[in-house]
Formats: sequence, C-alpha cells, structure tokens
Amino acid sequence: MKRIFGAAPMILAAVCVWSLQLTACGGNGHHGVAGGGTGITSDDADGDGIADAQDNCPTVANPDQADQDGDGIGDVCDPDRDGDGIANGSDNCPLVANADQADADADGIGDACDGDQDGDGIPDGQDNCPTTANADQADQDGDGIGDVCDPDRDGDGIVNGSDNCPDVANADQADLDGDGIGDACDPDDDNDNVPDGADNCPLVFNPDQADADGDGTGDLCDDDRDGDGVPNGIDECPDVAGPPASNGCPPCSQAGDTDGDSICNDTDNCPAIGNVDQHDLDGDGIGDVCDDDRDGDGVANDDDNCPDVPGPAENNGCPEICVPGVDPDDCQNLVDCCPCEGPQGGGGWQSHGAYVTCVSHAADAIICEQLAHCTEGNKQVDCSAEETQTHGSVVNAASQSSCGK
Repeated sequence: MKRIFGAAPMILAAVCVWSLQLTACGGNGHHGVAGGGTGITSDDADGDGIADAQDNCPTVANPDQADQDGDGIGDVCDPDRDGDGIANGSDNCPLVANADQADADADGIGDACDGDQDGDGIPDGQDNCPTTANADQADQDGDGIGDVCDPDRDGDGIVNGSDNCPDVANADQADLDGDGIGDACDPDDDNDNVPDGADNCPLVFNPDQADADGDGTGDLCDDDRDGDGVPNGIDECPDVAGPPASNGCPPCSQAGDTDGDSICNDTDNCPAIGNVDQHDLDGDGIGDVCDDDRDGDGVANDDDNCPDVPGPAENNGCPEICVPGVDPDDCQNLVDCCPCEGPQGGGGWQSHGAYVTCVSHAADAIICEQLAHCTEGNKQVDCSAEETQTHGSVVNAASQSSCGK
C-alpha cells in the first residue's frame, strides 16, 4: 500500500499528461480537434468555420461575420450594433444609428427606425407630414405637403409667417385698409366696421352706409347715386333723379308741373289734376280725369248713364242694347261681354245672329242671374216677369243693331 500511495503523484502526473495529449490530439486519432465531430478546433473556439484570429466574434458562431457598424465586432456579439454609442438594450433603434435617440411620438421606437414617426396612424411613406401628427392629412393647396407642416399652406408663394392671408391664396398681398389682413381674407376690407357681406361699399370706407336711391350700392361707390339712369359723371343733378332728356335733372324745370305728376304742363293732358297714366278714353287729348265727356259721345258725364261707353243722346249716352231699365253697370257688362266689333276672343262676328245670341246669353247672366260677368250665362234660365221684359228689350235692341252684319 505504501508503494501505491508513494507512486500516486507519478500516476496522477501521467494521467494529466495523457489528458493534455488527448485534448491536443483529440480522441479517435484526429489531430487538432477538441471533441469528436463538434467542428470546434483549437483555433476556432465557436466552430463557425472562421479562425479565431480572423473571427469578429470568436466565441459566438457567426459564419456571415455581419458587422453593421464596421467596428470589427460582429453584430451577434457587439453590445452596440449600430455604433451610435447607445448600448443595444437601451437603444430605441438598436439597428439604426441615432445617437440623439429622438422619438417624436414617444412610443419607445426612435424616429430613425419608426415606420410612423409622428404616431398619427399614417405610415411615414404615405404621410404628408411624417414628423408632425396630422391624421386628417389636410392639404389645402394640394402640393403633397400637409397643412400642419407646409411652410406655405395656401401655395401662393408667400411663406405663412409673412403671408397676410396664410390660408387664402393671394400672391399680390393686397391690403386695402392696411390692417395687416389681406383683402382676400379680410372680413372688413375697407375697415369701416361694417362686415363686407353687409357693406354696401365693401371696398370704400363708408360707415354711414348712405344709399340715396336705395339700390343696395352705397352712394360713395354708386356710379348713379340718384338712380335715374344717368351716370354721375354726366348727370347735372347727380343727387336728384331726373330723366336723360333733362340731363338727369327733374323734368319741367321750365314748363312747370302744376299737378306734380312728373309730367310737364306742356305735355300733360290734365295739367291741373295728377294723372300719371294719362288715360284718355275717347282720344281727344283731354285726360279722362278732367274730361267732361270721357266717352266722347256728346253726352256730358253727369248726364250720361254710360259715361265710359259711347251711346246716342236719345238713349242717355248708353249703347242701343242698354234699354231703359238696365242699370248702367249692367249695361257696361253687356257691352264688355258682346262688343259690337267682335267676340271677346278676337276676330269678327260670323253673323249678325251670332252677335244677337251672345247678347241674349249675356242678358241671361247679367239681368236674370244678377251676375257681374257673362261667362256663366250661356244657358237658358228662368227670369221674373220684369226681368223677362227687360231681357226681351235688350235682345230686341241687339237684333235691330248693325253689329255682325
């Protein structure tokens, strides 16, 4: 036993030598292989086929030797793969260099590698403002740059900060009232405290909004202030209406206008009585309102039972069909229904009989039915004895007339 124990150190040394030889030579008789079939050799610790001296990650297999930042340390073992000075575990873009670690939308992904930098839900490649959130993608000038990041939102060539209408294109920068707001977007261009939409002279200062002719255009910008059709520049009375014939001044400046109907005395058919319509039933040059015989039948109005329908004096100024007993208004209606010259619809009577028939039907309506018109009188009706007598007299007078012959 003493011999054995005494020899133990020698035996242990021999075993160690043997083990070293085995490691160097490898088992199974393969020299330079650390373990049977592993590929790990004494000069390729990670077994990736790249000798340790040339391997940029000698202890981690990486046969592709990828080294993104080119620092000589392979990506698989580089604590800072992108070489931006930020360790991979703390880097918000570990594969993209971004030393500033900018993260606009604070989503933990750096802008340099964030597919939606502003976090508005629009991918950067489609976002018209990739670094400024604008989910609505508003782009008023259609230039492909969103309004929130467009230095010239309205696309008029003037940058927003210098543009007096940054949201309305106005390259001329016109500013009538000099208030710093361009006319194109100024709600009160003339600065008279009347909004343009309600201002009757939006480009001329006129706070009183005076409008003499009431045409909606203020006097200060109205080419015809008095609205008489004569422009101010040639109107001798630009603030008082008058016809072109008198150069824009009130008429009758010489002849006068006694009745004030705007028709001069020298042309007025009733100079002392106002009659703007100048109506003259009998065409005698004397207006009806001052004509003692309006219908011109020789019977004075006061004595004429039909002052507006000519008739012989022996019939009190009424047409022949207006026999005694017929009310003047009924007489007028009968004449209106059956004019001697022809039917109401135009043309002449086809025959004298057609005229007489019309008068008979009209008498039915007006005398028997007491209607104020004859449109419903074309039918036989029952008349009282007195109405029958009057009706017969009217029809008899019509038959003796020359109408329709």
